[in-house]
Amino acid sequence: MTPPPRPLLILLAKAPVAGAVKTRLTQGDGALTPAQAACVHEAFTREVWRRLGRVAEGRGAARRLRVAGDDPLWEALSPPDAPPDAPPDAPPDAPPDAPRDLPPSQQGEGDLGARLWAALRDELEAGAPAALVVGADSPSLPLAHLRAALDALTAAARAGRPLVALGPAHDGGYYLVGLSAPALPRAEALFEGVEWGGARVLRQTLERAEGAALPVWLAPPWYDVDTPDDLALLLRHGPQQPPADRPRLGGALDALELAPPAPPLAAAYAAALARLYALTRFGERMDLATPRALNAALGDPLARVKSVIVGGTNGKGSACAHLSALAAAAGLRAGRFISPHLTSFRERVTLDGRPISCARVVEGVARVFDAADAAGLTMSFFEATWALAAWFFAEEGAEWVIWEVGLGGRLDATNACEPLVSAIASIGLDHTHILGDTLEAIAAEKAAIARPGRPALTGATGAGAAALRAVAPHFTAAPPLPPACARAVADLRLPPSQTHNAALALAVARAAGWALGDEEAAEALSRFEWPGRLELLRGVWLDCAHNPPAAESLTPWLRAQRAARPARPVVCVFGASQDKDVPGVLAALAPHVDELVWVSPQYARCARAEELAARFGHLYSSRPSPAVGATLDALKAAGGGERPLILVTGSCFLVGEARAHLLGLPYPEGDLHTTAR
Repeated sequence: MTPPPRPLLILLAKAPVAGAVKTRLTQGDGALTPAQAACVHEAFTREVWRRLGRVAEGRGAARRLRVAGDDPLWEALSPPDAPPDAPPDAPPDAPPDAPRDLPPSQQGEGDLGARLWAALRDELEAGAPAALVVGADSPSLPLAHLRAALDALTAAARAGRPLVALGPAHDGGYYLVGLSAPALPRAEALFEGVEWGGARVLRQTLERAEGAALPVWLAPPWYDVDTPDDLALLLRHGPQQPPADRPRLGGALDALELAPPAPPLAAAYAAALARLYALTRFGERMDLATPRALNAALGDPLARVKSVIVGGTNGKGSACAHLSALAAAAGLRAGRFISPHLTSFRERVTLDGRPISCARVVEGVARVFDAADAAGLTMSFFEATWALAAWFFAEEGAEWVIWEVGLGGRLDATNACEPLVSAIASIGLDHTHILGDTLEAIAAEKAAIARPGRPALTGATGAGAAALRAVAPHFTAAPPLPPACARAVADLRLPPSQTHNAALALAVARAAGWALGDEEAAEALSRFEWPGRLELLRGVWLDCAHNPPAAESLTPWLRAQRAARPARPVVCVFGASQDKDVPGVLAALAPHVDELVWVSPQYARCARAEELAARFGHLYSSRPSPAVGATLDALKAAGGGERPLILVTGSCFLVGEARAHLLGLPYPEGDLHTTAR
């Protein structure tokens, strides 16, 4: 039996090519660079696509992507294992939801009405009972608006009634438009002679609907992000909607929030960073005496916040990112301390998901150094940075702080807190020259973050879990995710290890007493963002797989990519630190890639591209190409054949440099090269 036709949700977007999208974001006060505008458009498009999927689920609707041009972004919008919703007239070899629309040369603002009309007409003529078009510039559009509009159109179609759905936008236009199939014969009049890009779009469309005797359903007013002022509003206040409905925009906003400050703050900020980075000469000191003394000298900021602490060989940063989302869903003001940073020092210290400001870094560095001098203390870089974070969180009134352990646990500065809940994400062999060369020795160092009589949880599996049980049986395994949460994490299509990290985070949140039902937790986990961890940015995948366990966690994802597109070459842009297990990482990754491109990240401890090529070039199809940015540009611009999947991995420093290049950010920040972890 032929299934009944389904209502459609259509995403109408331009290709994210610098200079061809979001042109108004590159004009006027607060203008973005073309590269930043492309990042914004790419992230907005992915977020709207995700929202359409959530609306379609349970309503029997399908999604369509209509976009000009061609870009790897669109592969991410419909992952290989997603149910295909290919348009009826898509060519046989097109991927699911293949782009279909006017060519870029015809994508001016004056053509928007024609594109809207074509999107609706084509789908309704193909048999859809109703269709709703949403633009890529509405990333914070409330799901309730979309659901109500789709329900109204579907009900009208079933009753044989014509109906037009419009959503008034703050600038005089509208953020969505839809038709029931019975409205199609009279709908062309809606788009004739409308002044697109002006403030009269909605009024003129309503006049034409009245003239054509077409009933109109109006959604509540909302806003598009079309100008720098709109984007500033989104950055400053966030969408005016419940936390569970907030958009997931990732790197698009990082490009703006992590941009260098303007003079005169730029000089003060660079001087503060230089002062911190100079402390790397003291190395990675493992001693709690100095952090405890620093805390006392600063007035005991640790006593003014509640703490959870997360350690582990791999996955602790991801677990902390999940925890941040869960804290937001629970309505808590939560800080997060992580290491290392990728492109900006300010990534290490965030509050409510926002990085510490440059001004607060300048103020905090001065406070920390003054306190250390008064107490006669000599600090390492990590100790000073940790103290800055503790001071900042207390000053800003954080309720909770999520501390990611830097190295080990027992003597790490983060362990100076008194955590209410402690967690270990995984146990593996890394930093063996400091922590020991057996899993049991490493587990013992990490287990020391637990406190007697307080919850201690782990997401470790296999031999790592066995080693932890042997030395610290008081750590209990995090329970599996509830079904709703498991579905939310599965939809992210991340490596399987993320399921363990998410389960650990939820167990920690509940042990801490955060009020979260399963549905609230599922929505929070569905908004997981962790820069540089299987992150897609401007057609390039980034992942900080710097040791063998991390590389092994990538292999299921790589296998899925190869299975979905066997003809597509996979190119791995690889760089590493001199002290890392490069053979172990390559043994996991190399069987799943077609070519390795060796690069030299910009930091002192990196293994040079030429050295890597000399050591391993005879084993793999590879070539050296020292400049990271130039390598990515060349790979993206190469013609002929199918565009490759590009994966940058091997070092957090490399991923940071590549990410800065893709985001249009200066690297290194403040022109300060550092080996700080």
